[in-house]
Amino acid sequence: MTPDGPIRRPRLALANGKSHLDEVTRDLVGRLLAARRVGARARKAADRKAEVTVHRTVDEVKQALGERGPVWRDDGSPALDCSANRSDMTAVKKTSRRSTSSAGILAYRKGARGLEVLLVHPGGPFWRNKDDSAWSIPKGEIDANDAPENVARREFAEELGPSASIGPLKALGEVRQRGGKRVIAFAGEGHFDPAALTSNTFDIEWPPRSGRRQSFPEVDRAEWFDIELARTKMLSAQVEFLDRLVAISIESAVK
Repeated sequence: MTPDGPIRRPRLALANGKSHLDEVTRDLVGRLLAARRVGARARKAADRKAEVTVHRTVDEVKQALGERGPVWRDDGSPALDCSANRSDMTAVKKTSRRSTSSAGILAYRKGARGLEVLLVHPGGPFWRNKDDSAWSIPKGEIDANDAPENVARREFAEELGPSASIGPLKALGEVRQRGGKRVIAFAGEGHFDPAALTSNTFDIEWPPRSGRRQSFPEVDRAEWFDIELARTKMLSAQVEFLDRLVAISIESAVK
C-alpha cells in the first residue's frame, strides 16, 4: 500500500515470446477515449443505461491498462521478472511514468456548518478499516495528452456518478504525496447527494491466494465535511488544498 492507494503490477502483453505492449496499449487507450466520448454524449442526453455500459467499459479497459485491478503484493502473483529484455523494461518504465500525476476536484458548498468540502473514501478491503487520513478528493491519473482540468472533470463524474455536478473551476496548484505522486487540484462549487453515489468497480482475488475473485467499488463512500473535520479525514498531503481553498474564499469575500 501507498498513501495514494494500492501498488498495482504493470501488465505485459506477450505473444510468441515478444512484447507487444505498445501495440496493445495503443488499442486500449483508443477504446478508453472512445468510451469517454460516448459517456460524455450519454451524460448530456441523460441516457442512464448508456452511462452504465460506458462505466463498465471504462472499468474493464483501466484494469487491462493496470490502473485498476489486483494489488501487486497481495494477489499471489509473481513480481515482474527483472531479467526481462531491455525493450520490455523500457516499456514498463514508460507505462509507470504515466501514473506519476493525477488531477482532481475539491468540490465545496456553503452549508449550515459554513464552508464544506466533498471527499471520497477508497473502496476495497485494504481501506475498509481506515478512516482518518484516508479520504481524498475525487481524482484520476493524467494521460500524456490530457489537460489536467479535463481529467479532473472526467474523474469527478466517473467516481461519483451522473448526478454529481460542478461549476467553474479555480486552480489550487499541486502537492506531492508521500508515495511521490503529483496531485493537481481544482476547486469548484458542487452539488451532490452522497446517497446517490454510483462508483466504478474493480475485481481482485480476495482473500489473497484464495482463488476467489470479488468485486469492490472504487469509491465506497462520499461525504460533505466542514473544513476542520476534513483536515482529520484527508490524506495528509492533500490537506494543503483546504488551506488554499479557504484563502480563495476569504479573498472572494473581501472583494
